[in-house]
Amino acid sequence: MTHSLLIIGADLQTRTAVAEKYAKSKLLPSPDISIITPETSIGIKHIRQIEHFLSLKPYQSEQKIVFIPQAETLTIPAQNALLKTLEEPPAHSLIILTVSHSHLLLPTIISRCQIIKTSKSDSRLLTQSDCQYQQKLFNSISQASIAAKINISHQSASSKESAVDFCEQQIAFIRQQKNLHMSKLLRCLSQTTSYLQANVNPKLCLENLVFHYPSS
Repeated sequence: MTHSLLIIGADLQTRTAVAEKYAKSKLLPSPDISIITPETSIGIKHIRQIEHFLSLKPYQSEQKIVFIPQAETLTIPAQNALLKTLEEPPAHSLIILTVSHSHLLLPTIISRCQIIKTSKSDSRLLTQSDCQYQQKLFNSISQASIAAKINISHQSASSKESAVDFCEQQIAFIRQQKNLHMSKLLRCLSQTTSYLQANVNPKLCLENLVFHYPSS
């Protein structure tokens, strides 16, 4: 029985719908469902609350469900604290995390979850929050020093999947901006995706890619 799911995709509404399908329930607050949605970030205190919640037996249902719809807000200490629960989950528990981009979570978190990817298309519009994130990422690469560019590329290349996700999201963002000057970068992103699908080393692929970003 699966006790931890990680749903990846660009649309929070779609991710939530998929989560409800696997939970076989509407994900609304109840004695057996805890939804973690803080205003800013999810810290260690929230992980302690999750641990206590899951330590209790289900009240009305067969399982206790913890739903974290924006898992990218987990701080690094919180992610490390969550690892123990993911490694040794109570028998009656189900933890569902959703995130727009897998590289926003630690590889150790990802490795302990069953991964579910929502369908997406290059022509699909990104949400405002996703667009803002992609803009920030684009600017960071464009303004970075050589060493910083390499560091950013490595952060997004923890796996083939995370590297492909990086490329697909940047492609969607650039196309949405309708910037005609970015056609060369779009070709590089598309070519990099092809290399990744052919199992070329993710770090080498993204290292080469980031040097094709325009400097600002």
